[in-house]
Amino acid sequence: MILREIKIRWKSLLFWAIGFAFMIIGGMTKFDTFSAGGSQDLNQFIQSMPRIMRIIYGMEGIDISTFTGYFGLLLLYVLIMASIHGAFLGASLIHQEFKDRTADFLFVKPMSRDHILLRKLGSGLVMILILEAVIAACCFYVFNESGQLPLFGKTLAATLATHVFFFGLGFLFTVLLPKSRQGQQLALVIILVSYLSISLSQLYDQPWIRNLSPIGWYYARLYQSGTSELWLAGGILLTLSLGFLVLAIVRFRRKDIPN
Repeated sequence: MILREIKIRWKSLLFWAIGFAFMIIGGMTKFDTFSAGGSQDLNQFIQSMPRIMRIIYGMEGIDISTFTGYFGLLLLYVLIMASIHGAFLGASLIHQEFKDRTADFLFVKPMSRDHILLRKLGSGLVMILILEAVIAACCFYVFNESGQLPLFGKTLAATLATHVFFFGLGFLFTVLLPKSRQGQQLALVIILVSYLSISLSQLYDQPWIRNLSPIGWYYARLYQSGTSELWLAGGILLTLSLGFLVLAIVRFRRKDIPN
């Protein structure tokens, strides 16, 4: 079943992999250009923009003349991409069976629903790990070229924890809501709220607002936090993710298969 899921989604997986590679490597190529041409001039240009525009694009208070400042801004968009992929993947694992009218066949096989769901979840996690391997390779290249390898572990931990968190959330929403498509829609709303929390925190100068979402916390504090704080944040996210998945499995045992 795991290989079947990967074969079905390999094109989508390829497009996401290209997207992550383009965002990370292509984005950091721009940093090299800015550095060669004087990134302080770009800082001045950004400061000349209306404050509301800087807030919308996550540029408020960011010094992009430094590697951590520029990549920290780039990381925001990488985390958003990871959260969208994770949420939609988690929500579509079951929804796709209902959409293709294969749920009746799948769930009357001589195996328990738990067994089927665990294989579905396993296939989803394998696909996440494939994309995380792409992200890791791109980040390693960028950090190695820039002499910033100590940031590699933190960055990979942030993308993986965010990826898995929204995967579990999307899967849970699909199981809990009466119509499976609503799970994708609600997961997208949660991601949008997470992004808006960053804008609101900058607009009203209330840092605690952005800390309510994993995207906002990692965006604001990843490269300023210590190892213990990073492990704590990652542990909380992964624990919540596991809780989402367990709750979804328990709830799905009593879920009727829609026609």
